[in-house]
Amino acid sequence: MLSESRILQQIEKSPHQSAGYKQLLRELSLRGNERRDLQQVLDALVRRGKLLETGRDRYTLAKAAANKNLVTGKLTMHRDGYGFVIPENPDIRKSILGDIYITPASMGPAMHGDRVLVELGRRRDEGRAEGRILKIMDRAHPTVVGTFHYGDRQNYVRPIDE
Repeated sequence: MLSESRILQQIEKSPHQSAGYKQLLRELSLRGNERRDLQQVLDALVRRGKLLETGRDRYTLAKAAANKNLVTGKLTMHRDGYGFVIPENPDIRKSILGDIYITPASMGPAMHGDRVLVELGRRRDEGRAEGRILKIMDRAHPTVVGTFHYGDRQNYVRPIDE
């Protein structure tokens, strides 16, 4: 029987308290329907915040991610290109002053309202934190309406809603 506690214990034993989907299949010796059940249980653990999906089919314990300076939260952007991430974890919210500042260069393809994974950078003396977006966990808006531009190196869409 596949249980959440069994999966969490297996990930906790892994190096850096992180494991991939195929690694878990192999280490837990799962066959048949249990393979499909594993993905459903992993998705449920991510939704509840016990696990973070740090890469494609790669999972890390939430408490271990906090030790690695990885934080999930909601991105609020300013029209000038910078933004702030509001951490989901209340302990992290208490440990920093305000929200996590994201420079325009550290934004990547993230957009306003997205749920993102952020790597915390330096903390200033007054307690404010900076970070860079590593991954978009969930999109707030699956479609974007805007003007398509042909660029020198790449094409892009400039959203109508800044």
